[in-house]
Amino acid sequence: TVGDSVIIDQLYSQCHDFDWTNATNSPYVKINYGIQFVVSGSVKLAAGMNFETYNNSLILNSTEVNSITSNGVYLPKTYCRGGGTWNLNDNISGVSFYFNKGTINTNDFDVHTIAFRYASLNNVYDTTYYNLGTSKFYLNEFYIPENSTGIPELFFNPGNNQLTSNNLNFSDVTFLGNAIV
Repeated sequence: TVGDSVIIDQLYSQCHDFDWTNATNSPYVKINYGIQFVVSGSVKLAAGMNFETYNNSLILNSTEVNSITSNGVYLPKTYCRGGGTWNLNDNISGVSFYFNKGTINTNDFDVHTIAFRYASLNNVYDTTYYNLGTSKFYLNEFYIPENSTGIPELFFNPGNNQLTSNNLNFSDVTFLGNAIV
């Protein structure tokens, strides 16, 4: 019914697939302040849903192939880690996206965010693959840190990709193909 809500309030909460695609009447999901919410599968949000996170993070932690479907819902700070593969199923927008290990396939969908970053996990830098296709990135920051112990291998397959940013920060990165940077 209209007004139904789910409130996630356990300090460490986890689920496999976070799937709201069949939900109707604008569902409301709230992750209370200070909660770590981990999804070990796919994220599929319903169009028109309200997803409040109070500056918490959505942690996607998997070694499997998973998908991210936003249906126009603004995503919180999102971490992809665990070495899995994440496939975008539509254009996404959100606070920021951090990738630690694994593969992101944008499948030619656009990304609107404040920051798109490569991030270490406990100061461990792992190999990450970015298959960007013809996606357009609209962001304030695209960041790959320099690591004093040596940066890991980062592979960009940009296709005909376009990065539009106010702050591009790279260290020893090679772009292939027809990328516009």
